[in-house]
Amino acid sequence: MTARCQYAPGPLLDDLCAGRLEAAVLGNHPGQDPAPRHGVVLHPLVTEPVFALLPAGHPLAALEEVSLARLAEEDWAAPRPDSDRTREYWSSVLSLTIRHPRIPYEAEGRQLIEIVRAGLAVSLCQATFIDVPGIAVRPLAGNPLWYRHVLAWHRDGPLAGHSEALLRRVRDGYLKVCAASPAYARWRQRHPDAAQPSL
Repeated sequence: MTARCQYAPGPLLDDLCAGRLEAAVLGNHPGQDPAPRHGVVLHPLVTEPVFALLPAGHPLAALEEVSLARLAEEDWAAPRPDSDRTREYWSSVLSLTIRHPRIPYEAEGRQLIEIVRAGLAVSLCQATFIDVPGIAVRPLAGNPLWYRHVLAWHRDGPLAGHSEALLRRVRDGYLKVCAASPAYARWRQRHPDAAQPSL
């Protein structure tokens, strides 16, 4: 079995269409539904809140949840504007705050985490972000930003007849990841009817 990671859903959908992938978990944000691809089934799994990513010693890390307006006063590390559209979504929501943050750092993945860990900036992350030493993850007050996970497979592919079992496995895996993220586990206890994965 081969697994691969892409920040943008488009290439994964292209690979599903071409038969180079059997299934993919895609991520997007409200209002950013992927363009339909012939023969590809898109099954929304769960929509979860987006959380603040902070240096562990940051004053905001002492809070149970962080105001997006207060976070916007900090220097940020953010993904580059690209086909992933994360930066576009963040900007659209942040434009509603009192001030737009300064973004001196454009980075993704490990590089972004290291910038935050070094105390140079704050950022945002998926609620399922696993704790890293030197990093604090906190919910955003009022849950202003959301991230959606979508399972995709080809209607005529080898997994088509096993979609229910596949969905159950992915759902169970997601719930294990939720439990391994302390900030998200606490958030889910306070919001028991939100962010429930579907079958």
